[in-house]
Amino acid sequence: MVAIGAAIGGYALLRPDDGGTTDVADDQSVVDDQSVVDDGFVDDEVIEPLTVDLNVPMYADWTDTGLWCEPGEVFEITVTGTAWHDASAESLVGPDGLTAGEHPEARVYADANTASVIGGFDSIPEMFPVGSGTTYTCHAGGQLYLGINDTNLDGNSGEFQATVTLWEG
Repeated sequence: MVAIGAAIGGYALLRPDDGGTTDVADDQSVVDDQSVVDDGFVDDEVIEPLTVDLNVPMYADWTDTGLWCEPGEVFEITVTGTAWHDASAESLVGPDGLTAGEHPEARVYADANTASVIGGFDSIPEMFPVGSGTTYTCHAGGQLYLGINDTNLDGNSGEFQATVTLWEG
């Protein structure tokens, strides 16, 4: 057991095992009886990122990730798997969609491949390309949704698997 005594001029660490004390400067704290932190506070709170795994159906407009971000927070998104862009066997695509620039008229978001995974928010009209993975810094607060960059989802089938990690600021 370690006790910390405070005085206006600084701190003294009391060691019950040997009865001795160790002086610590005014702007420092002792952490785990070994290391000194210069900010004056013992910071035992570790901020863990929030991570969710979800399916992104090829046939649904948008899928709610359940994650909300604030300005400056960062999403790391990875997407794997294959799905069908239409009813034909030849339409199998990965999360990057049709990579040769096909069917630009069928895009919800012009700056991403047709049938690729895209991201968007409930609070702002901004969308962004995701494909097989991206890192995105939030410009405004909002709930993150993942969707398929396709204006006609009829005949699409299958699902991609996404992992979304939110690093809070």
